[in-house]
Amino acid sequence: MLDAQLLTQFSHVAEMAFVETGLKDGKPGYWFQDRKLVRVFVPENEIYERLEKRKHTLFGQR
Repeated sequence: MLDAQLLTQFSHVAEMAFVETGLKDGKPGYWFQDRKLVRVFVPENEIYERLEKRKHTLFGQR
């Protein structure tokens, strides 16, 4: 389970608002809402991957 800091970071990077935690197709993840109020499910592992990729991009690492 992600902590509040990681959820906030992901929300900022993805430009979506956190709505709630949940399951989809048996996978744990989080529901977010974009500016058009469309709900999007993001699996927990994908959040970690996106944040890690963003960190490498910001700091010039590969």
